[in-house]
Amino acid sequence: MSANLLVVLAIAVPLIGAVGIAVAGHHRPNIREAVTLITAAGLAVLVGSLFLEFTAGARPEVRLV
Repeated sequence: MSANLLVVLAIAVPLIGAVGIAVAGHHRPNIREAVTLITAAGLAVLVGSLFLEFTAGARPEVRLV
């Protein structure tokens, strides 16, 4: 996976997770907690992968506008 894509995913995953948490609402706390943990784990993997890319010398660049 390219470093540029990792940066985009590192921005998108928390936003998608927030939507999932909002959809779960307060009536389904177990689902809400599952979404939170899955989002956190996914973001940790992405950041770890991005760290490895940085230490290998990559300098990803993404233009959002």
